[in-house]
Amino acid sequence: MSNPCDDCIPTEVTIGHASTPRGMLNIGGGAPTAVISSLMSASLESLTSEITDVAGAQPDLIEWRVDPLLASVQASEREGLLRTGLKLVTDQSPLPLLATIRTVAEGGLVDLSDAQYADFLAILATFADAIDLEICHPGAIDIVEEIHEAGSIAVASHHDFTRTPPVVDIDRVFASMAKAGADVLKIAYMTHRPEDALRIMDAQLRASRTYALPVIGIGMGEFGAITRICGHTFASAATFASASSSSAPGQLSVEETRRGLVTLQR
Repeated sequence: MSNPCDDCIPTEVTIGHASTPRGMLNIGGGAPTAVISSLMSASLESLTSEITDVAGAQPDLIEWRVDPLLASVQASEREGLLRTGLKLVTDQSPLPLLATIRTVAEGGLVDLSDAQYADFLAILATFADAIDLEICHPGAIDIVEEIHEAGSIAVASHHDFTRTPPVVDIDRVFASMAKAGADVLKIAYMTHRPEDALRIMDAQLRASRTYALPVIGIGMGEFGAITRICGHTFASAATFASASSSSAPGQLSVEETRRGLVTLQR
């Protein structure tokens, strides 16, 4: 891993395009910590109302968790449903859109082959402003290239809903994300004690200085709450907060998250 630079300022990354009604959002660099809220609907019928509810909570960016929708149908129906849902969400979202397929292996709801996963991300990248890519999938570098070719932002991610890994493993994860060419680096780990949250924030700060990229570090569970509102103090480019349905254990509401960020960033 490269040597950290205390004076390095992470590159500011723009998610979205001025040519779409969803607009643009800058994260990293000198931008404030962005607040992201997730759509978790398992049906097209409920997506429209959920978009209204989530947007009404006034996050900065909307994440569409696609896996609940894909898990609701047979494998043969998934691609068609994905394309229909993508058009609906990109047409109706008033904010920049991060599209995520969280697989069973990382705490999500759908189990896909590596080829299916890559194909579905390529479809999402044609319209979504940013794409979450689980860095442990084979061919991550090729998937990042496809995301970039489609004009979207690659958010490399790694999740463990059972524990917080040792610091050497977290550093290795961040290194693999940067090597793959990702634009934003994200980790989310379950915390069981205060030391877990400290380890996440320490690794987040070090990765931000080492790679000069926007970093998102989330500690799930009771002891991870501080990681969601630590803001610029620990180089947090963005955080996740609930508007309606929580997408991870220990999420605060958008209002609570903003209040915490403002308090700590005075």
